[in-house]
Amino acid sequence: MLEAAIDGRIVYITEDGRYLLGGPMFDINADQNLTDLRLEQINMLPFGSLPLEWAFDRTRGTGARSIAVFMSPDSFSGTENFMVMQ
Repeated sequence: MLEAAIDGRIVYITEDGRYLLGGPMFDINADQNLTDLRLEQINMLPFGSLPLEWAFDRTRGTGARSIAVFMSPDSFSGTENFMVMQ
């Protein structure tokens, strides 16, 4: 079985291309959602690769931890935001 990432989702397809399965794949013994784990890997963004020279910088406390919040300039509702923490 092969995996394909399409529109932010993962689907599974047989090697001959005949069957396609959409939905989560679970490892019953480990009680883990393998699809969610794989999506986290695919969507991971290294903190060091962020364009922090364009960021607003605020320090609270010791500044030992960092967080980056991104917002779409076209979104006034704030629904298209995401965060990256280090």
